[in-house]
Amino acid sequence: MKDKKQFAERFNSLLDELEIPPKHSGRIQYVAELFGLTHRGAGKWVNGLALPPKKKRELVAKKLGINFEWLEFGRGEMLIPDAEPMSYKPSEIPILTMYQVSLYPESLDRSTLETVYVDLDISDNSFGVYMHDNSMMPMLPKDTLLIVDPNVKPKNNEYVVIYLINEKIVVARRILSADDNTYYIALDPTSPPIPKGKQAKFIGKVVQARVPL
Repeated sequence: MKDKKQFAERFNSLLDELEIPPKHSGRIQYVAELFGLTHRGAGKWVNGLALPPKKKRELVAKKLGINFEWLEFGRGEMLIPDAEPMSYKPSEIPILTMYQVSLYPESLDRSTLETVYVDLDISDNSFGVYMHDNSMMPMLPKDTLLIVDPNVKPKNNEYVVIYLINEKIVVARRILSADDNTYYIALDPTSPPIPKGKQAKFIGKVVQARVPL
């Protein structure tokens, strides 16, 4: 195959057949997660702006259980008879504001929220939230999308999202255990450490961080 437009036509037909979200409704993000691409790279596949290398096209056929001859040349049937269905699909989770995090999931209507696809094994209550400040620079700069799972227990030196009870705000911090005590710390040295306990409520562990380019 040498034609990127032909690839995009067949690729999108395949995604339609597999009921993968339509264009402008999460398809590009889904493709990015499924095949380990940047959002920009996935957009080029979907919109016919770039032809993936042959190894990537072979991966598409293998991962989605389709006929490579059909994808490559338009020959034969799209789907391989008796092929195993795609065993894993990315999870669609809501993106919340820092304020909404404190209300989730009991007080929010998920159908009204922006979503993102995540290629991780995560719980149903997981969510995304953007860093709103630079308190975790340089690791988690402002506008980093944090993928947070409330059902995962964090280990020492991992990143978490917590609710500061006195300030009534939600922040990201690193958890640090020392001298039999546990603290939530910012990477900004001007922010004081917060003892684990009555001052802060654990919300979830950061299981992925998408740093803006």
